[in-house]
Amino acid sequence: QMSSTVTRRIQWCRQQVDGYCPGFSCNKHKLGDFVIHFMEEIDKEISEMKLSVNARARIMAEELLKNVRL
Repeated sequence: QMSSTVTRRIQWCRQQVDGYCPGFSCNKHKLGDFVIHFMEEIDKEISEMKLSVNARARIMAEELLKNVRL
């Protein structure tokens, strides 16, 4: 999912613009918006992964404690 978003944005930036090199058709503002959006998406995915790991760890700890008798 993330790679397709990045690929689309990079392709969009490389579209031919009359009088400009395709590699430089993005202006600084659009590039900045892209970087900010990209970092927000990465941060969101990392947060979701952390929540998932914590949930699995909680389940494992509960199961372990069920088997331990004090």
